[in-house]
Amino acid sequence: MAPFFVAKNKDLTYNYSMEKKKRKTFTEEQKLEAISLYKTGISYRKVSIEIDIPETTVKRFLKTQGLSGNVDMSVKIVGELEVKVLALYNSGLTNQEIGKKINTSPHSVKKW
Repeated sequence: MAPFFVAKNKDLTYNYSMEKKKRKTFTEEQKLEAISLYKTGISYRKVSIEIDIPETTVKRFLKTQGLSGNVDMSVKIVGELEVKVLALYNSGLTNQEIGKKINTSPHSVKKW
């Protein structure tokens, strides 16, 4: 039996065990599922809810695979916008017209 002590604080009694907590381990399948869900475009927070793993653990899985939470998603979104901007530009629209269509400034359109 592990030693413990009781601390009293007003009317509350707390039991503190001296045993070490066992670390929760995750299977390789859970790790791969988290990574594949993230790669489909789901945020790490939603992935953690979906497969019942803490957010920080999902972030660690992604980091070990060279994927970081927000950077990859922003790169993906910018890439899609650049393709859309180029298509609109090639169709003959001005930077101002493109900016209104994609809800950004003409200056941002010009940078792409």
